[in-house]
Amino acid sequence: MGEWISVKDRLPNKQGHYLVYTEEDGVFSAEYDPKRKRASWTDDYEGYCDLDVTHWMPLPTPPKVNHDDD
Repeated sequence: MGEWISVKDRLPNKQGHYLVYTEEDGVFSAEYDPKRKRASWTDDYEGYCDLDVTHWMPLPTPPKVNHDDD
């Protein structure tokens, strides 16, 4: 997995879901949308509430599922 990136250093290049860290809630997945009035992070469960994200990283690649093992 990659390294945490501070939002003070840079933000993602495109809209999407990322792992994020907030001091209030710890680590979870959130969506980044650069097209809103200001770049913002939104919680998938709370809807469009702006989060105070301090660090982010791309989501890891999902595992490959081998259905032959069933």
